[in-house]
Amino acid sequence: MKKNNTSSDKKKEKILRNGWLFGVCGIGSSVIALYLGRSTTQLADLIRKSCETLAVFLSWLTFRKSSEETNQSYNYGYGKLENLASLIVAEVIIISFFVIVYNAMTRMQNPSPVGNLWFGFLLAINDFALNSWFWNQNYKLAQQTYTPIMESQWRLYRIKTIINGCVILILGLTMLFKTYAWSLFIDPVGSLLVAIYLPISAYHIARQSIRELLDRAIVDVGLLNLIKQVIGSSGNDHPKLVNIRSRQVGCHKHIELILEFDGNTLLTDIQSVSSFIVADLEIRIPNSIIACIPAARISKSF
Repeated sequence: MKKNNTSSDKKKEKILRNGWLFGVCGIGSSVIALYLGRSTTQLADLIRKSCETLAVFLSWLTFRKSSEETNQSYNYGYGKLENLASLIVAEVIIISFFVIVYNAMTRMQNPSPVGNLWFGFLLAINDFALNSWFWNQNYKLAQQTYTPIMESQWRLYRIKTIINGCVILILGLTMLFKTYAWSLFIDPVGSLLVAIYLPISAYHIARQSIRELLDRAIVDVGLLNLIKQVIGSSGNDHPKLVNIRSRQVGCHKHIELILEFDGNTLLTDIQSVSSFIVADLEIRIPNSIIACIPAARISKSF
């Protein structure tokens, strides 16, 4: 069956593409902000942005490739690839966590004054507004049709928005109290506060993706009974259900049925019965892609 490139898929591809393009622009701006501000929070933010932009870029490539798939083969690969991209996002979040903690501890041991933070402060406000918009858009698309990539994306942008808010607060307090000696510790302490939320979100993303990476047979008894019912209603000499393989690929459930036909059944009859089963099941099971593989049943004679 051909996988349709729906309007929803186009919106998802567009939001992913815009995400990494804006991310690249943000990296360049963050380099300038770091040069001017010499803040450990800005350094951690730059590294975090770089990792996250790479993750969004990989997610975009994966989604684009899976959306372009138009052959009729029973495909396990793209579902795995999509979940692996989500795992990369989780790993990026963990890397960001350790980078922020390391830089914060280093600055606390060797406190030093920061430079001009105004550019970084305004940049953080802009990033907060932009990431809030991406968070909202990704969440809406994820609610329409579930895919591991879009689920991880809205969680990622939620983290980015929260971190941007923390960066605004940290830089604002640092500039406001820069005449006080204790203000040197606002920057590193604020970085540690930013880091607390990261591993929690990474855990939720990784747990869902790892679970869906495992190939699993259908365990829903109701669904199995439905499949058997449709096969039984396909004709008097209906085939025997030998085996089932299933795989979640984004929002689509691929179901492969191994059907045993009598060895004397005509090819045209096999095609007719298979087409009936596929059409009926795809109507009854939402977002399903059904494939029937016939196997011959040889009658023994003595």
